[in-house]
Amino acid sequence: GFGVGPLSPVCCTLARTPKFCSRAAQHEPMFRAIESSVRPACVLGTSNGRAPTAWRGAHGLLNLHPARKAHACTQIKSAPRLEGARALQRGRRTRADGVVRQGAKAITAMSSGNEEVVGTDLLIVGPGVLGSLVGSQWLEKHQGARVVGQTNTTSRHEDLKGLGIVPRLKTECGEEQFTNVIFCAPPSGSDDYTAEIIAASKLWNANGTFMFTGSSAVYSESPDILYTEGSETVPAGKSPRVDRLLQAEAAVLEAGGCVVRLAGLYTAQRGAHMYYLKVKEVPTRPDALLNLIHYQDAASLCAAVLASGAKGQVFMGCENNPVTKADMMEAVYATNKFGTEKVNFTTSEGSLGRRMNNQQTRDALQWEPKYSSFEAFAKAYGQGDATF
Repeated sequence: GFGVGPLSPVCCTLARTPKFCSRAAQHEPMFRAIESSVRPACVLGTSNGRAPTAWRGAHGLLNLHPARKAHACTQIKSAPRLEGARALQRGRRTRADGVVRQGAKAITAMSSGNEEVVGTDLLIVGPGVLGSLVGSQWLEKHQGARVVGQTNTTSRHEDLKGLGIVPRLKTECGEEQFTNVIFCAPPSGSDDYTAEIIAASKLWNANGTFMFTGSSAVYSESPDILYTEGSETVPAGKSPRVDRLLQAEAAVLEAGGCVVRLAGLYTAQRGAHMYYLKVKEVPTRPDALLNLIHYQDAASLCAAVLASGAKGQVFMGCENNPVTKADMMEAVYATNKFGTEKVNFTTSEGSLGRRMNNQQTRDALQWEPKYSSFEAFAKAYGQGDATF
Protein backbone atom coordinates (compact mmCIF):
# COMPACT_ATOMS: atom_id res chain seq x y z
CA GLY A 1 0.00 0.00 0.00
CA PHE A 2 2.97 2.40 -0.36
CA GLY A 3 2.90 2.59 -4.14
CA VAL A 4 5.53 0.35 -5.70
CA GLY A 5 4.10 1.10 -9.11
CA PRO A 6 4.25 -1.52 -11.86
CA LEU A 7 6.44 -3.97 -9.97
CA SER A 8 3.57 -6.44 -9.69
CA PRO A 9 5.49 -9.74 -9.30
CA VAL A 10 7.45 -8.43 -6.32
CA CYS A 11 4.55 -6.32 -5.04
CA CYS A 12 2.23 -9.31 -4.80
CA THR A 13 4.81 -11.34 -2.94
CA LEU A 14 5.57 -8.53 -0.50
CA ALA A 15 1.92 -7.77 0.14
CA ARG A 16 1.23 -11.33 1.28
CA THR A 17 4.08 -11.29 3.80
CA PRO A 18 3.10 -10.36 7.41
CA LYS A 19 6.60 -9.23 8.30
CA PHE A 20 6.62 -6.86 5.37
CA CYS A 21 3.13 -5.50 6.06
CA SER A 22 4.02 -4.55 9.63
CA ARG A 23 7.26 -2.78 8.70
CA ALA A 24 6.69 -1.43 5.20
CA ALA A 25 6.11 2.11 6.35
CA GLN A 26 9.56 2.20 7.95
CA HIS A 27 11.33 1.16 4.78
CA GLU A 28 9.48 2.90 1.94
CA PRO A 29 12.65 4.56 0.54
CA MET A 30 14.46 1.24 0.49
CA PHE A 31 11.71 -0.56 -1.39
CA ARG A 32 11.36 2.32 -3.83
CA ALA A 33 15.06 1.84 -4.55
CA ILE A 34 14.52 -1.87 -5.09
CA GLU A 35 11.60 -1.12 -7.40
CA SER A 36 13.72 1.25 -9.49
CA SER A 37 16.43 -1.36 -9.84
CA VAL A 38 14.20 -4.29 -10.75
CA ARG A 39 11.59 -2.48 -12.87
CA PRO A 40 13.55 -2.79 -16.17
CA ALA A 41 13.27 -6.57 -15.98
CA CYS A 42 9.50 -6.37 -15.59
CA VAL A 43 9.21 -3.96 -18.52
CA LEU A 44 11.21 -6.37 -20.64
CA GLY A 45 9.13 -9.31 -19.53
CA THR A 46 12.13 -10.97 -17.88
CA SER A 47 11.03 -10.72 -14.26
CA ASN A 48 10.21 -14.41 -14.11
CA GLY A 49 12.86 -15.91 -11.87
CA ARG A 50 14.31 -12.48 -11.03
CA ALA A 51 11.61 -11.07 -8.71
CA PRO A 52 11.98 -13.84 -6.09
CA THR A 53 15.71 -13.11 -6.00
CA ALA A 54 15.07 -9.41 -5.50
CA TRP A 55 12.51 -10.22 -2.81
CA ARG A 56 14.94 -12.43 -0.89
CA GLY A 57 17.42 -9.59 -0.87
CA ALA A 58 14.76 -7.10 0.23
CA HIS A 59 13.62 -9.39 3.03
CA GLY A 60 17.21 -9.60 4.30
CA LEU A 61 17.64 -5.84 4.10
CA LEU A 62 14.93 -5.41 6.74
CA ASN A 63 17.38 -6.72 9.31
CA LEU A 64 20.42 -4.70 8.27
CA HIS A 65 22.13 -2.13 10.47
CA PRO A 66 20.86 1.35 9.41
CA ALA A 67 24.25 2.40 8.05
CA ARG A 68 24.60 -0.72 5.90
CA LYS A 69 20.96 -0.37 4.83
CA ALA A 70 21.63 3.16 3.60
CA HIS A 71 24.74 1.95 1.74
CA ALA A 72 22.70 -0.82 0.12
CA CYS A 73 20.03 1.62 -1.03
CA THR A 74 22.68 3.87 -2.54
CA GLN A 75 24.18 0.93 -4.45
CA ILE A 76 20.77 -0.13 -5.74
CA LYS A 77 19.67 3.35 -6.75
CA SER A 78 22.81 4.28 -8.67
CA ALA A 79 24.59 1.99 -11.12
CA PRO A 80 22.02 -0.80 -11.57
CA ARG A 81 19.17 1.66 -12.11
CA LEU A 82 20.99 3.99 -14.47
CA GLU A 83 22.67 1.24 -16.45
CA GLY A 84 19.39 -0.65 -16.69
CA ALA A 85 17.68 2.42 -18.10
CA ARG A 86 20.46 3.01 -20.60
CA ALA A 87 20.31 -0.59 -21.68
CA LEU A 88 16.56 -0.30 -22.18
CA GLN A 89 17.02 2.78 -24.33
CA ARG A 90 19.39 0.80 -26.52
CA GLY A 91 17.01 -2.14 -26.67
CA ARG A 92 19.63 -4.47 -25.22
CA ARG A 93 17.55 -7.06 -23.39
CA THR A 94 20.46 -9.22 -22.25
CA ARG A 95 22.38 -6.32 -20.82
CA ALA A 96 19.38 -4.88 -18.94
CA ASP A 97 18.53 -8.29 -17.57
CA GLY A 98 22.13 -8.70 -16.39
CA VAL A 99 22.09 -5.32 -14.69
CA VAL A 100 18.90 -6.19 -12.82
CA ARG A 101 20.40 -9.50 -11.74
CA GLN A 102 23.47 -7.62 -10.55
CA GLY A 103 21.34 -5.28 -8.42
CA ALA A 104 19.41 -8.15 -6.86
CA LYS A 105 22.66 -10.03 -6.24
CA ALA A 106 24.11 -7.02 -4.45
CA ILE A 107 21.05 -6.77 -2.20
CA THR A 108 21.27 -10.45 -1.29
CA ALA A 109 25.02 -10.26 -0.61
CA MET A 110 24.63 -7.25 1.67
CA SER A 111 21.73 -8.77 3.57
CA SER A 112 23.79 -11.88 4.29
CA GLY A 113 26.73 -9.89 5.63
CA ASN A 114 28.97 -10.48 2.63
CA GLU A 115 29.44 -7.02 1.10
CA GLU A 116 30.45 -7.75 -2.46
CA VAL A 117 31.44 -4.57 -4.25
CA VAL A 118 28.98 -4.02 -7.09
CA GLY A 119 30.59 -3.88 -10.52
CA THR A 120 33.97 -5.31 -9.53
CA ASP A 121 33.27 -9.02 -9.92
CA LEU A 122 35.78 -10.71 -12.23
CA LEU A 123 35.92 -14.02 -14.06
CA ILE A 124 39.35 -15.26 -15.14
CA VAL A 125 39.18 -17.90 -17.84
CA GLY A 126 42.53 -19.67 -17.70
CA PRO A 127 44.07 -18.45 -14.41
CA GLY A 128 47.66 -19.52 -15.07
CA VAL A 129 50.66 -17.37 -14.14
CA LEU A 130 49.31 -14.23 -15.80
CA GLY A 131 45.66 -14.77 -14.89
CA SER A 132 46.52 -15.45 -11.25
CA LEU A 133 48.55 -12.25 -11.08
CA VAL A 134 45.66 -10.29 -12.57
CA GLY A 135 43.33 -11.78 -9.96
CA SER A 136 45.69 -10.97 -7.09
CA GLN A 137 46.19 -7.39 -8.23
CA TRP A 138 42.46 -6.95 -8.78
CA LEU A 139 41.70 -8.11 -5.24
CA GLU A 140 44.30 -5.73 -3.83
CA LYS A 141 42.70 -2.76 -5.57
CA HIS A 142 39.06 -3.80 -5.18
CA GLN A 143 38.48 -4.92 -1.61
CA GLY A 144 35.42 -7.14 -1.37
CA ALA A 145 35.38 -8.05 -5.05
CA ARG A 146 34.50 -11.59 -6.06
CA VAL A 147 37.10 -13.12 -8.37
CA VAL A 148 36.47 -16.52 -9.95
CA GLY A 149 39.10 -18.59 -11.75
CA GLN A 150 37.71 -20.99 -14.36
CA THR A 151 39.88 -24.01 -15.18
CA ASN A 152 39.72 -27.25 -17.13
CA THR A 153 41.06 -29.33 -14.22
CA THR A 154 41.28 -29.04 -10.43
CA SER A 155 45.09 -29.19 -10.33
CA ARG A 156 45.53 -25.52 -9.34
CA HIS A 157 42.39 -25.01 -7.30
CA GLU A 158 44.15 -24.99 -3.93
CA ASP A 159 46.69 -22.46 -5.22
CA LEU A 160 43.87 -20.22 -6.44
CA LYS A 161 42.10 -20.42 -3.09
CA GLY A 162 45.32 -19.31 -1.41
CA LEU A 163 45.25 -16.16 -3.55
CA GLY A 164 41.64 -15.39 -2.67
CA ILE A 165 40.39 -16.52 -6.08
CA VAL A 166 37.33 -18.79 -6.13
CA PRO A 167 38.12 -21.79 -8.37
CA ARG A 168 35.60 -23.58 -10.53
CA LEU A 169 35.67 -26.02 -13.43
CA LYS A 170 34.55 -24.99 -16.89
CA THR A 171 31.84 -27.65 -16.66
CA GLU A 172 30.41 -25.84 -13.62
CA CYS A 173 30.03 -22.41 -15.22
CA GLY A 174 26.28 -22.54 -15.82
CA GLU A 175 24.67 -19.27 -16.94
CA GLU A 176 26.14 -16.92 -14.33
CA GLN A 177 27.43 -13.70 -15.88
CA PHE A 178 30.14 -11.34 -14.65
CA THR A 179 30.74 -7.62 -14.94
CA ASN A 180 34.35 -8.21 -16.00
CA VAL A 181 35.80 -11.21 -17.83
CA ILE A 182 39.40 -11.83 -18.87
CA PHE A 183 40.35 -14.70 -21.17
CA CYS A 184 43.95 -15.80 -20.49
CA ALA A 185 43.85 -19.40 -21.69
CA PRO A 186 46.51 -20.28 -24.30
CA PRO A 187 45.60 -21.63 -27.76
CA SER A 188 47.36 -24.90 -26.94
CA GLY A 189 44.64 -25.81 -24.46
CA SER A 190 41.80 -25.98 -26.98
CA ASP A 191 40.92 -27.66 -30.26
CA ASP A 192 38.64 -24.73 -31.16
CA TYR A 193 40.14 -21.61 -29.63
CA THR A 194 37.66 -19.19 -31.16
CA ALA A 195 34.72 -21.23 -29.88
CA GLU A 196 36.21 -21.09 -26.37
CA ILE A 197 36.40 -17.31 -26.58
CA ILE A 198 32.83 -17.00 -27.83
CA ALA A 199 31.70 -19.19 -24.93
CA ALA A 200 33.60 -16.94 -22.50
CA SER A 201 32.01 -13.82 -23.98
CA LYS A 202 28.59 -15.21 -23.09
CA LEU A 203 29.63 -15.18 -19.42
CA TRP A 204 30.01 -11.39 -19.61
CA ASN A 205 27.02 -9.17 -18.80
CA ALA A 206 28.39 -6.30 -20.94
CA ASN A 207 28.54 -3.83 -18.05
CA GLY A 208 32.29 -3.82 -17.43
CA THR A 209 35.01 -5.13 -19.73
CA PHE A 210 35.61 -8.39 -21.55
CA MET A 211 39.22 -8.77 -22.60
CA PHE A 212 41.55 -11.22 -24.28
CA THR A 213 45.28 -11.49 -23.68
CA GLY A 214 46.66 -11.86 -27.18
CA SER A 215 50.15 -11.70 -28.61
CA SER A 216 52.32 -9.21 -30.45
CA ALA A 217 53.14 -12.12 -32.79
CA VAL A 218 50.24 -10.92 -34.94
CA TYR A 219 52.37 -8.00 -36.18
CA SER A 220 54.62 -8.38 -39.18
CA GLU A 221 58.38 -7.99 -38.68
CA SER A 222 60.47 -5.13 -40.00
CA PRO A 223 63.17 -3.31 -38.02
CA ASP A 224 62.46 -0.16 -40.02
CA ILE A 225 58.88 0.20 -38.73
CA LEU A 226 57.82 1.37 -35.28
CA TYR A 227 54.89 -0.89 -34.46
CA THR A 228 52.00 0.60 -32.51
CA GLU A 229 48.55 -0.62 -31.52
CA GLY A 230 47.06 -0.12 -34.98
CA SER A 231 49.98 -1.32 -37.08
CA GLU A 232 49.61 -3.82 -39.89
CA THR A 233 49.27 -7.46 -38.90
CA VAL A 234 50.50 -10.57 -40.68
CA PRO A 235 48.38 -11.29 -43.81
CA ALA A 236 45.85 -14.10 -43.49
CA GLY A 237 47.13 -17.49 -44.61
CA LYS A 238 50.80 -16.76 -44.01
CA SER A 239 50.99 -18.38 -40.57
CA PRO A 240 48.48 -20.86 -39.05
CA ARG A 241 49.45 -19.71 -35.55
CA VAL A 242 48.86 -16.05 -36.36
CA ASP A 243 45.63 -16.88 -38.20
CA ARG A 244 44.36 -18.54 -35.04
CA LEU A 245 45.24 -15.52 -32.93
CA LEU A 246 43.64 -13.05 -35.34
CA GLN A 247 40.47 -15.14 -35.53
CA ALA A 248 40.36 -15.11 -31.73
CA GLU A 249 40.82 -11.33 -31.70
CA ALA A 250 38.01 -10.89 -34.22
CA ALA A 251 35.64 -12.90 -32.01
CA VAL A 252 36.53 -10.75 -28.99
CA LEU A 253 36.07 -7.46 -30.81
CA GLU A 254 32.81 -8.67 -32.36
CA ALA A 255 31.51 -9.33 -28.83
CA GLY A 256 32.47 -5.80 -27.75
CA GLY A 257 35.57 -6.92 -25.90
CA CYS A 258 39.13 -5.63 -25.85
CA VAL A 259 42.39 -7.17 -27.01
CA VAL A 260 45.76 -6.69 -25.30
CA ARG A 261 48.61 -7.73 -27.57
CA LEU A 262 51.40 -8.68 -25.20
CA ALA A 263 55.09 -8.81 -26.04
CA GLY A 264 57.32 -11.60 -24.72
CA LEU A 265 56.48 -12.34 -21.08
CA TYR A 266 59.17 -13.00 -18.51
CA THR A 267 60.05 -13.31 -14.84
CA ALA A 268 63.42 -14.17 -13.33
CA GLN A 269 62.76 -17.86 -13.97
CA ARG A 270 60.53 -17.69 -17.05
CA GLY A 271 61.01 -16.33 -20.54
CA ALA A 272 63.31 -16.45 -23.56
CA HIS A 273 66.47 -16.10 -21.45
CA MET A 274 65.67 -19.28 -19.52
CA TYR A 275 65.10 -21.20 -22.75
CA TYR A 276 68.43 -20.00 -24.13
CA LEU A 277 70.23 -21.00 -20.92
CA LYS A 278 68.69 -24.44 -21.18
CA VAL A 279 69.54 -25.21 -24.81
CA LYS A 280 72.93 -23.37 -24.85
CA GLU A 281 73.15 -23.45 -28.67
CA VAL A 282 70.60 -21.01 -30.14
CA PRO A 283 70.09 -20.99 -33.95
CA THR A 284 69.30 -17.29 -34.20
CA ARG A 285 71.24 -14.08 -34.74
CA PRO A 286 72.46 -12.29 -31.58
CA ASP A 287 71.46 -8.83 -32.84
CA ALA A 288 67.81 -9.76 -33.38
CA LEU A 289 65.45 -7.60 -31.32
CA LEU A 290 63.09 -8.80 -28.61
CA ASN A 291 60.13 -6.84 -27.25
CA LEU A 292 59.40 -7.87 -23.69
CA ILE A 293 57.20 -7.19 -20.67
CA HIS A 294 57.42 -8.54 -17.13
CA TYR A 295 54.51 -10.73 -16.00
CA GLN A 296 53.68 -8.33 -13.17
CA ASP A 297 53.57 -5.39 -15.56
CA ALA A 298 51.43 -7.35 -18.00
CA ALA A 299 49.04 -8.13 -15.14
CA SER A 300 48.84 -4.50 -14.04
CA LEU A 301 48.14 -3.50 -17.65
CA CYS A 302 45.32 -6.03 -17.91
CA ALA A 303 43.89 -4.81 -14.60
CA ALA A 304 44.01 -1.24 -15.91
CA VAL A 305 42.09 -2.23 -19.05
CA LEU A 306 39.47 -4.01 -16.96
CA ALA A 307 39.11 -1.06 -14.58
CA SER A 308 38.74 1.38 -17.47
CA GLY A 309 35.49 -0.15 -18.69
CA ALA A 310 36.86 -0.06 -22.24
CA LYS A 311 35.03 -1.85 -25.04
CA GLY A 312 36.07 -2.81 -28.57
CA GLN A 313 39.65 -1.54 -28.32
CA VAL A 314 43.10 -2.93 -29.07
CA PHE A 315 45.89 -2.29 -26.56
CA MET A 316 49.57 -3.22 -26.58
CA GLY A 317 51.77 -4.43 -23.74
CA CYS A 318 55.53 -3.85 -24.01
CA GLU A 319 58.39 -1.96 -22.34
CA ASN A 320 59.09 0.40 -25.27
CA ASN A 321 62.75 -0.62 -25.03
CA PRO A 322 63.50 -3.53 -27.40
CA VAL A 323 66.61 -5.46 -26.46
CA THR A 324 68.86 -7.59 -28.65
CA LYS A 325 69.13 -11.23 -27.72
CA ALA A 326 72.82 -10.80 -27.01
CA ASP A 327 72.22 -7.81 -24.72
CA MET A 328 69.47 -9.67 -22.90
CA MET A 329 71.85 -12.50 -22.10
CA GLU A 330 74.59 -10.08 -21.00
CA ALA A 331 72.10 -8.59 -18.55
CA VAL A 332 71.36 -12.10 -17.29
CA TYR A 333 75.05 -12.90 -16.80
CA ALA A 334 75.55 -9.63 -14.90
CA THR A 335 73.14 -10.74 -12.17
CA ASN A 336 75.58 -13.51 -11.14
CA LYS A 337 72.60 -15.72 -10.39
CA PHE A 338 72.48 -17.96 -13.44
CA GLY A 339 75.85 -19.67 -13.49
CA THR A 340 78.82 -18.91 -15.70
CA GLU A 341 78.14 -20.92 -18.87
CA LYS A 342 77.43 -18.67 -21.86
CA VAL A 343 74.85 -19.08 -24.61
CA ASN A 344 76.11 -19.44 -28.18
CA PHE A 345 74.12 -17.81 -30.99
CA THR A 346 74.96 -19.88 -34.04
CA THR A 347 73.88 -17.79 -37.05
CA SER A 348 73.93 -14.29 -38.48
CA GLU A 349 70.97 -14.94 -40.77
CA GLY A 350 67.26 -14.42 -40.25
CA SER A 351 64.90 -11.72 -39.07
CA LEU A 352 66.10 -8.71 -37.10
CA GLY A 353 62.78 -8.56 -35.28
CA ARG A 354 60.65 -5.46 -34.73
CA ARG A 355 60.44 -2.34 -32.59
CA MET A 356 57.23 -1.81 -30.62
CA ASN A 357 55.87 1.24 -28.83
CA ASN A 358 52.68 1.35 -26.75
CA GLN A 359 52.54 5.02 -25.83
CA GLN A 360 48.92 5.18 -27.00
CA THR A 361 48.00 2.49 -24.49
CA ARG A 362 49.90 4.25 -21.71
CA ASP A 363 48.20 7.56 -22.40
CA ALA A 364 44.73 6.05 -22.66
CA LEU A 365 45.01 4.11 -19.40
CA GLN A 366 47.41 6.35 -17.47
CA TRP A 367 49.56 3.25 -17.01
CA GLU A 368 53.30 2.73 -16.77
CA PRO A 369 55.25 -0.52 -16.26
CA LYS A 370 57.29 -1.05 -13.13
CA TYR A 371 60.25 -2.21 -15.22
CA SER A 372 61.17 0.06 -18.12
CA SER A 373 63.36 -2.61 -19.75
CA PHE A 374 64.67 -6.13 -19.31
CA GLU A 375 68.03 -4.66 -18.30
CA ALA A 376 66.34 -2.61 -15.57
CA PHE A 377 64.66 -5.73 -14.22
CA ALA A 378 67.87 -7.77 -14.38
CA LYS A 379 69.76 -5.07 -12.48
CA ALA A 380 67.10 -4.97 -9.77
CA TYR A 381 67.10 -8.77 -9.59
CA GLY A 382 70.86 -8.90 -9.29
CA GLN A 383 70.75 -6.39 -6.43
CA GLY A 384 68.02 -8.27 -4.62
CA ASP A 385 65.40 -5.60 -5.30
CA ALA A 386 63.28 -7.95 -7.43
CA THR A 387 62.45 -11.50 -6.42
CA PHE A 388 59.99 -12.59 -9.10
